[in-house]
Amino acid sequence: MNNNFFKELRAAVKSMAEENSMTNEEALDIIQKGFMAALRKENPRCENFRVEIDLDKKIFEAGVLKLVVDGEAGNSFNEISIDDAKAIDKKCSVGEMCFIPTPPEGLYKAAMSNVNMQLFFKALELMAEENSISKEDISLIIQQGFSKAIKREYPSCDNILVTIDTENCIFEMGLLKLVVDDEPLDLNNEINISEAKAIDSDCAVGEMCFIPVPPERIGRVAVQNAKQQIRHELKNHEREHIIAQFKDKLYECLSAKVDHIEGRTGNAVLTLDKSEVYLIRQEQIPGEVLNPGDTIKIYVVGIVNPEKKPSLKISRTHKDMVKRLFENEVPEIADGTVEIKAISRVAGSRTKMAVKSNDKNVDAIGACIGPRMSRISAVMKEINGEKIDLIPYSEDPEKFIASAISPAQVKKVIVDGTEGVRACKVVVPANQLSLAIGNKGQNARLAAGLTGYRIDIISDVEYKEMKESLENSLVESEDDMLADEQPSEEQTLDIDDEAEAFDSAEDEA
Repeated sequence: MNNNFFKELRAAVKSMAEENSMTNEEALDIIQKGFMAALRKENPRCENFRVEIDLDKKIFEAGVLKLVVDGEAGNSFNEISIDDAKAIDKKCSVGEMCFIPTPPEGLYKAAMSNVNMQLFFKALELMAEENSISKEDISLIIQQGFSKAIKREYPSCDNILVTIDTENCIFEMGLLKLVVDDEPLDLNNEINISEAKAIDSDCAVGEMCFIPVPPERIGRVAVQNAKQQIRHELKNHEREHIIAQFKDKLYECLSAKVDHIEGRTGNAVLTLDKSEVYLIRQEQIPGEVLNPGDTIKIYVVGIVNPEKKPSLKISRTHKDMVKRLFENEVPEIADGTVEIKAISRVAGSRTKMAVKSNDKNVDAIGACIGPRMSRISAVMKEINGEKIDLIPYSEDPEKFIASAISPAQVKKVIVDGTEGVRACKVVVPANQLSLAIGNKGQNARLAAGLTGYRIDIISDVEYKEMKESLENSLVESEDDMLADEQPSEEQTLDIDDEAEAFDSAEDEA
């Protein structure tokens, strides 16, 4: 191997690296693949090849590998007799692979013409990585785009072949025509054997002949359509990939890192699994201050805009976020021993959560609180210190409603018995009325949200007055009814007259 060859090869590597912003090693790898592609094109029936280039040691080996057989080679493309193998390499033996070198001078031009193709595959690989898509899928998208472009140029051709082999860096596109012995009846889909032999010497009548279509033969409009098709398919694939990725996160509580806060809107831009998501101001806990670099918990509410550019809708104010946090902190909830029956929340202020134990030996509230309040404190820390009231769940509405009004003491719960109406009155001591209602009615609203009942809270004094007023009304109503049943004076006189008239009639008889 002469020095000029290595000098030329080294210059080609350096030039490619500079032009394409890559390392010399990456450029050499592309050129090596170019030699491999040239070998495959020169020996299409061969199956095994070897290319090894080491510029520092001035090593260049390129050629085919054939299996050494004892007798005559049955498949001359992939087998070689022992005698022929010994003539090439005396160390060869039956059953081994014999390396048959190809002179580099003949391969160099073909290899360098394939370099652009190698760069194409390098770009394809980067595109696949940037779009989180496999090389095979992106190859299929590009194949479909070029197939439509060729079909636009050759609308009468029935068979079009576009091959993109990412492993062997092969990109071919063209037409397939049936090889016939006589004059073709359909020039768009048939080709004479003599013409076919000029393209591929191995063609035979009845087979399909591949006729390459060079890129320059495809019109500008067809190329533009192909580009649009490829972009459209890439967007669709990206959208489907994002939706599939997001579906696993739906209704879960996840950790995300604060990237920055938008000054005008107050929205927080977060990083979640290398994806950018927005926590809008309305979904942030009131009074909470988020800083870049903070790691926070978020609840995934759903997927918005799935038909165009899908994104996650996330929240820190959703009541189910508290539920998920407790599920993560309390093993008894995770395994079903303790059950969360209902949650009501005013984000940033207070949450009420009703819990029930499915094991008589396990205290539901104690399990949620944890040793030294460790579990409930961990949950409160994640929601900016928001207070949490744990309520024992009961199937008895009166008992459940009374517990939900805590910390106020409840003297009586009167549930409306009307069918389909979920309403009640709750009687509390007069000195605890404001405590039961809460600041701006917060405690009452939380209790109503927890139980599902419309709750009217009254004091025991008011209840006593209402009861006395009702009793007085009932007494008056009874008196009125009795009065209506007694005869009047006129009615009495009429009865007496009638009696006298009857007695007179008897006497006359």
